[in-house]
Amino acid sequence: NITDQIIDTIENGIITSVSIIANGTDWKRATDFVKSKKIKSFVHLNLSEGESTVEDGSISKIITDSNKMLNNNFLGLELRWLFSGSKKREIIENALYSELVSQISRIYPIENGNISVDGHEHIHMSPLVFKTLMKIHRKYKIKQMRLSNDILLLKGSYFFRRYFYKNIIKYLVLKFLIIFYRRILNDENIYYDDYCFGIIHS
Repeated sequence: NITDQIIDTIENGIITSVSIIANGTDWKRATDFVKSKKIKSFVHLNLSEGESTVEDGSISKIITDSNKMLNNNFLGLELRWLFSGSKKREIIENALYSELVSQISRIYPIENGNISVDGHEHIHMSPLVFKTLMKIHRKYKIKQMRLSNDILLLKGSYFFRRYFYKNIIKYLVLKFLIIFYRRILNDENIYYDDYCFGIIHS
């Protein structure tokens, strides 16, 4: 499976850091292996699929379906918060906080700080999720965050791919958010990478 392939690349010295999906089916084995090899790891925060990691299902029910499965996307999460009243907004924010802290705690002893995070489908770049992560940082200390700052490399063939135009919109939205996030991360002394790759072609 995917975990076996990643372990093989680590064993062969091909990669030196990994992201671990905290609610993935093989998260425990992956975490134990990475710790044993002292490989740098990020928590790959996931709010769009898989089971919630919060033990008390009532806490996170507003961001899960009836089977406790996470079912949020970047735009949908923002719109749900935006069109909610103040009480429901608070419930959503508390549910997000609980879920993110729970996922981070699976990979790191969260009280020790030194946390590195990125996000599945760039969900950590959502304004609501980013705001929640800053709240977590002020209590537990996030050391590094992936800033989804893709480099735009184009070929003529890309314009004939249907997903290209949707991804261009994603690219522009993220570029706009980065203008504000970079300043916040600098103020909070959170390290971020200059660039990433994959938004246009995923």
